[in-house]
Amino acid sequence: MVSRKTEQKRLLLAIDLDGTLLNDDLQVSEGNLRGLEAAKEAGVTIAIATGRSLESAMYAVDRYDFFDYTLCHNGGLVYDPAEKRRLHVNAIDKDTVRKIVEFCLSEGESLYVRALDLWGLIGQDSTAEKFINLADNPIKQIASPAGLEGQDVISLVVPGDRDKVRRFIEANNLPVTTAISAPQGMDIQGMDVNKGRALQVLAEILGFERPEIIAIGNYFNDIEVLKVANIGIAIANSPTEVRGAADYVTANSNNEDGVLEALQKFVL
Repeated sequence: MVSRKTEQKRLLLAIDLDGTLLNDDLQVSEGNLRGLEAAKEAGVTIAIATGRSLESAMYAVDRYDFFDYTLCHNGGLVYDPAEKRRLHVNAIDKDTVRKIVEFCLSEGESLYVRALDLWGLIGQDSTAEKFINLADNPIKQIASPAGLEGQDVISLVVPGDRDKVRRFIEANNLPVTTAISAPQGMDIQGMDVNKGRALQVLAEILGFERPEIIAIGNYFNDIEVLKVANIGIAIANSPTEVRGAADYVTANSNNEDGVLEALQKFVL
């Protein structure tokens, strides 16, 4: 049973999706749902902070009505779903996108491209097969940088040899930020883009001060957001480095209502 306090809370709560709010079946548990509902009833402003694209993030949570904002692409885009409005966009420099695309093409490395108005794939990737022909948002096969002409690219995702691509980025001093949001692959965003900075931007827009900010996450791309928050909470299934960046580590994992535990201790 969730303990609910009647007083309204002025808090901004940022929650990661995969490995944090979602269990390993990519579902929000009944316990976590009850906790989020109670937080919303208490007046807490709730934002999703994820490495996913906007479409993927909304697909995961659009059945629920208690998420106020979405920080996606590891902070490259801050979005207001109620108003269907982009509050903040930090795209990758176009010349940098061209260089990374040309490198991946020359090395035979696959690359997912997420722009404001495009979802693309350079090369081949077995995981893309189920997405290629989706009627509502199909992947566009991109054969050269010309296929991205005029696009504002928010993120690039390397599903393969991330070390090779990272070495190219470092050797050429490219103005990007890289993030590890899954055991395989690597995310590439614009310079100084991360979930923590996006949370700061949202807090500034909404008028929240740092003592009013709480963040919950579980993976390497959550480290900055845990540090930005006044209280950073790592879920029990977090790697050691992520645990070290947190103020509190839950006893329960993402499969055991870890978010509910965090909410009961610091929010409800």
